[in-house]
Amino acid sequence: MALIKAVKRIKTYTSWQQVSPTVKSTTQWERDHYRRIISGSNPVAHVKVDFICDPKVPADEQRIGLYKFGQTREIERTAWEIAKRQYFEMFVRPSSEDRHLKWHKAYLDCFGDQQKQGWHTESGVVRWGETVAHLNGSSRIGVHGGVETSFLLLDLDLHTSNLQTFLARLNVLLRVFHGKHGNHFHVAERNARGVHLLLPLPRKIKLEPVTNWMRRILQKLDESNPECQFIAQNRKEDRPLEVYPSPGHGVRLPLCVGRTALLNCPLRPVERRKRLRQDVAGYMAWLNDP
Repeated sequence: MALIKAVKRIKTYTSWQQVSPTVKSTTQWERDHYRRIISGSNPVAHVKVDFICDPKVPADEQRIGLYKFGQTREIERTAWEIAKRQYFEMFVRPSSEDRHLKWHKAYLDCFGDQQKQGWHTESGVVRWGETVAHLNGSSRIGVHGGVETSFLLLDLDLHTSNLQTFLARLNVLLRVFHGKHGNHFHVAERNARGVHLLLPLPRKIKLEPVTNWMRRILQKLDESNPECQFIAQNRKEDRPLEVYPSPGHGVRLPLCVGRTALLNCPLRPVERRKRLRQDVAGYMAWLNDP
């Protein structure tokens, strides 16, 4: 008589709202609780998701494994581990949950169409793994504005401005903003065609009113510096200064590979896992005490 081994069916939740607080995903344990799943552990439950986490599985069967506390081990709270979570909370958590940006090399999409190299809009929230990949330099990620924000970013481009106008605008931004309240610039290491001025906020603030507040400041700067014209004046030949985050347009996250943060001095890369990478711990420490 053949022996039939019973296979225990594990619970599958149909939404995150149904999930018991005693079980969490790999990301939740790692990102929010400094705990990593012990190698060889099997999920005690699943939750269905509406994004593709395993391309080998049909779209309507996508699910994420859930684990109990006893299946985890503690992660050492190094400066890097602490800083990447602080970075996530400041720059990623408040962003749009509907879409984000990702840099791709030229590729064929799922319809067989050739897509050009560059920034492409992707659906869904920026996930924890994508954030870590961005900070490690293996990916480039951008965000769209959500309901709240913990920072503002002024994008000053040289793409369409003449050099004289660009330098006039940059001079005013340096005089008014740089070095105050943690405000600082980000610039490409090679072939720079503009700068990003990042202004950290003291706490999460509703995006729309704080963006309007910044636009009023720029309008006042236009009045005292008419040569700059930070705000659009029906000008088609010259794109004005852009304010991010924006729900309609994405912007790359800070500490992107190939770019340098200009704090009190340029932020130098550090060696991590035998490679030079962005100094995330140094950056977040400076933001916390500029």
